[in-house]
Amino acid sequence: MTVTTNTTTATTSNGDGTDPVWEPPGPGSWELLADHYPRPVTAVMRGWPAVWSRAFTDSLHELDLPIDAAEMALVNDIPYATFHSSGGANPPRWLMHVLLRVVPQLRRAETTLDRVITDRIWLAHARQWYDVDRPSIVTDQRELTRVDPDALGNEALADHLRLVERQLFEHGYRHIAMGMPDLLAIGLFVTACNGWGIPNAQAFELLAGSSPASTGRHPELLRLRETLAGQPAPTSLDQIRSVSDAASTALDDYLEMYGHRVVDGYDVDCATLIERPDLVVRLVTAADPTDPLAGRDQATAAVRARIPARRRDDFDRMLADARDSYGVRDDNNGILFGWACGLMRRAMLAAGRRVLTDGSPADTGLAVEATVAELIGALAGSAAPDVRELRARRDRRRSRPSSRAPRTLGPPASPSPTNWPGRLGAVMRIFAMYEVAPDRDRPLQGIGIGHQPYTGTARIVRGGIDGGEFEPGDVVVAPMTSPSYNVMLSLAGAVVTEEGGLLSHAAMMARELALPAVLSVAGATELIADGATVTVDPTTGTITVH
Repeated sequence: MTVTTNTTTATTSNGDGTDPVWEPPGPGSWELLADHYPRPVTAVMRGWPAVWSRAFTDSLHELDLPIDAAEMALVNDIPYATFHSSGGANPPRWLMHVLLRVVPQLRRAETTLDRVITDRIWLAHARQWYDVDRPSIVTDQRELTRVDPDALGNEALADHLRLVERQLFEHGYRHIAMGMPDLLAIGLFVTACNGWGIPNAQAFELLAGSSPASTGRHPELLRLRETLAGQPAPTSLDQIRSVSDAASTALDDYLEMYGHRVVDGYDVDCATLIERPDLVVRLVTAADPTDPLAGRDQATAAVRARIPARRRDDFDRMLADARDSYGVRDDNNGILFGWACGLMRRAMLAAGRRVLTDGSPADTGLAVEATVAELIGALAGSAAPDVRELRARRDRRRSRPSSRAPRTLGPPASPSPTNWPGRLGAVMRIFAMYEVAPDRDRPLQGIGIGHQPYTGTARIVRGGIDGGEFEPGDVVVAPMTSPSYNVMLSLAGAVVTEEGGLLSHAAMMARELALPAVLSVAGATELIADGATVTVDPTTGTITVH
């Protein structure tokens, strides 16, 4: 498969140091995507909007949903998204019953969804990923990881850069395009529970323990811990290697599988695990998190008893399907996108060490601000990117966090069609669970997940981990979380985010790790000071700053 990376037209800043201009990049209402992109993207990731748009559109068309296209575009290098549809504002529910019978596009969507749900296509998608695609991709990624970019000649390194860039966008396309079936299985179970009088939060709790990739209890890490059993806790990677040949081999195996994945975002300016040996040591020596399966059978039985007897078989089937699908997104994200992004970063840094020689040694890290074409040109003998320009690009991005960008551009969006009847309405209600707009009139309040309050030290994370500050047990306060944050969250005591709903990544991690969480808290990273002592109370959905 070939994925084009033409950048969608973007509105740019004034360029004279004044505040940027915020204009919609096209017709329609555009929504800020701050949940995945807490700051402007790097030059490499300017090709991502075209890939995302194609992948998301293809996933919608697979279900024949009445949406013509999904589109992402950059405004001042910050991603916004919109949906193009031939429909207008959301009609009344009674009218939708009529329209579903007479409008071809709606009839087609309802028929396709009937087939999709009857065939339970999410089961085939999950098996395809775990049994076929995943083993093949992991093998290919391991082989690519074993390539040492620093040992390549200039021409070979240029070819390597082209390869990892192509892989980044092809794997990224695959991750986005395959996301709809697992979302359907989970959402249909939760919406069915709603109809039986089960609150969303209680229904989601029954899925905890179904995403092993989220908990960090990877087989490679468990084997490494076994080789260190009975030994004093190591404080460095060298100490781990010195324990035994078995420990050294197990460490190498773990780092080959997970070391080159980005750990704090979705861009090449994010650190990889192998660059953070302190985090590796903390992971190796950390106590196992609370078992998310503990008490799940009893909770399931209690909920099942509330389901009408004639619908309990449906409940059992839908719950099993949701659990089978629950971990697919986190697992494939780490392998398809997190790993590919980390390998892209490694190759760019290798090129930087070779061509950015007119600055300090630290300036070679500025290679992640360059385009691949600039680095390849320098390797071929053209002038290297100007270090001062790369530094200016970095500083511009760091000075404009997404949290300060307008949440919407263009005219107000039409109401979400959550009152549509039939399968189509159920799917639209699923989408509404993924993201809940923060209530700016309720400071330090949001959606609570969990049962026990937690008090700890707040660490503000805006897409970069300060290894000298973050400690196990700290409270992660972030604009959002993504699968690349899993390492840090597995060591955290609680989590607070500015974005996210009950289907968001932060919600999944809170359930998998039994982390107290409060999500969709307006301005959390501004209202909470780094280092402050805070109490996160999921039972009330509040944060108290002491």
